[in-house]
Amino acid sequence: MVAQSRLMAFLMAIGGAIGSRPRRGRVAIAATALGALALVLLLPGCASPARLTVGMDRAAVLATLGRPSAEYPLPPQDGGIATPADDPGEPAGAASHRLEYVGGLAQTAWLVDLDDGDRVTAITQGHALPRFAQVRVGVDDQSTVRRRLGTPHEVQRYALSGLTAWHYPYRDGPWNLEMSVMFDSGGVVRRMESGPDPRFEGGADPRP
Repeated sequence: MVAQSRLMAFLMAIGGAIGSRPRRGRVAIAATALGALALVLLLPGCASPARLTVGMDRAAVLATLGRPSAEYPLPPQDGGIATPADDPGEPAGAASHRLEYVGGLAQTAWLVDLDDGDRVTAITQGHALPRFAQVRVGVDDQSTVRRRLGTPHEVQRYALSGLTAWHYPYRDGPWNLEMSVMFDSGGVVRRMESGPDPRFEGGADPRP
């Protein structure tokens, strides 16, 4: 995960100051940088839960992880096949639907893709810097972001800017962080901000 730490340092470097930030300690992430980095941020070995394997059937997934937090279809592109050519943020494979498993404190979200035969084709960690970097500012809408990152932990609307933020907690090394994806009134991503998870501010610990 050293590469992720280096990535965070880079994103902090390119982030600009934001006047009237809704959350403290935020940095704005440049859309052009995210687009340029998307193809080089696929870090093998960091996105597979140990107990799941490609080819496992749905019954085995449910027996291992239980009922998913959410389930939704993948777009019917190329005859039901979602590929990087259709959507650069999606893994290759004949996946037709996705199971979402949200972890403790919503800091992880395992996205398990299944084909029409209900067998696993891909396992991806949604709350991670490589995945965040695949969100296309000015292009992606809310349905695309939900497929890519999972269900947001919190949704917040800012009346002054007219933007709606989807907040995604995550960890980078020892740091408890939060990525905010900001949508305009049409549901299109307009900017992204990363900063400390406010639940931990002042030494607070939200864990039960």
